Amino acid sequence: MRWLTLVIILIGFSCNKKTGKIALGPDGVKYLKSQEVKLNHPIVISDSTFFFADANVKMEFELKDAEILYSFNDDNYKSYSGKFSITESGTLHAKVTSKGFNDSDKVSIPFIKVNNLSVNAEKRIYPEPDSKYYGDGVRTLFDHQKGSKNFKDGNYWCGFQDRVISIDINFEKPTELKTVHISTLSDPGSWIFTPEKISVLLDDQLIAAESCKLTEEGESSQFKILPISFQPTKGSSLQVIIENMAEIPDWHPGTGTPPWLFIDEIIIE
Repeated sequence: MRWLTLVIILIGFSCNKKTGKIALGPDGVKYLKSQEVKLNHPIVISDSTFFFADANVKMEFELKDAEILYSFNDDNYKSYSGKFSITESGTLHAKVTSKGFNDSDKVSIPFIKVNNLSVNAEKRIYPEPDSKYYGDGVRTLFDHQKGSKNFKDGNYWCGFQDRVISIDINFEKPTELKTVHISTLSDPGSWIFTPEKISVLLDDQLIAAESCKLTEEGESSQFKILPISFQPTKGSSLQVIIENMAEIPDWHPGTGTPPWLFIDEIIIE
């Protein structure tokens, strides 16, 4: 991604807006209208996408006269002028625009405000994560630490190859809940796929169930935070059931074998 960003930035600087002339090297010249050049999305830097009080965000794009536009939880874009803080859960959208160039694609990053609801709760996961990707067991899923795309790095991820995974959380006292966020990784090149379905039970009663958008052919490695929302409900025992796909789809070289499911965090609101 860094290499791709650099290439697009160089194109933006070297394009002559009158002639669209871009020098490719000593062997020749290619002609291209600047309006045909699509800008890359901005670089978004944050201390964390999971936060207790606030998350500090800054954005960068190295092209003179380019403007970064962003919105949070709506479509009302405004111009980025410097670092800012996010204090509530939501999704940040950002893109780049510049006269004479096509706007960049929109980049969307979810931010989740966490709490201490699960700190003193009794937590259990069944079955246990695979021994190769055990992380720190169930503690990994409630440590408020976001894993990187290197799923082998440290204790940030738990990996499963089971059909159904159940996470049980027993609170010290009845607690009002409204959303469960499941933070996953989709990386088909590593045989890691998004789950098929997520169900939420409170005090043994089903209160929400959603099918997930499955990993698609050609999809690059990416984080997927899957929120399951429901009417605010009070209860003492929460169960999250995650159903993995039965087998890898036909378009993948691993078709017919069980896919991997990777989870790095479960956030309860």
